[in-house]
Amino acid sequence: MKLNVEVELFDEWEQGTPETQVIQNASIALIDKMEQKMVDELELQVLNESRSQVGEIIKEVISGTIQRTNKWGEEKGEPITLKELIINETKIWFTHPVDRDGNNTDANRYHSERDTTRAQWIVKKQVRPLVTEIVEKEFKKLKVEYSALLKEEIQKRVKSLLDIK
Repeated sequence: MKLNVEVELFDEWEQGTPETQVIQNASIALIDKMEQKMVDELELQVLNESRSQVGEIIKEVISGTIQRTNKWGEEKGEPITLKELIINETKIWFTHPVDRDGNNTDANRYHSERDTTRAQWIVKKQVRPLVTEIVEKEFKKLKVEYSALLKEEIQKRVKSLLDIK
């Protein structure tokens, strides 16, 4: 958008004099600055209105239903909400078979861990180290406790065998 403004200087001023040249240059600069401010304000208004309308459209899409189609555009199944679609896709992702490294596998392919789902793999990956850590700590405690008891018991039996009082 371009704003055209013409400025007429007083007729009694001589064209080309330093005074008229200064006034003309200042006028052009002022008009350019005013034009840029108006364009900036207009762009801001358009942007704000666009955001408002886009927000409403997004709310409408999110709260509405989506009709799934096949590759030819024919309707497939019942309409579904975006929330339901996200839930379904998340379930599919969590229940997809994975290998021991968490990579997707073909459910029909022979694999020793083909029954491991992504959810199971995640739980195993997170829980095993925790369980191992807890069990190791408990075994250390038991080792210290039973070492002392075992030492006492061995000393008692050796004394009784040697009949030391």
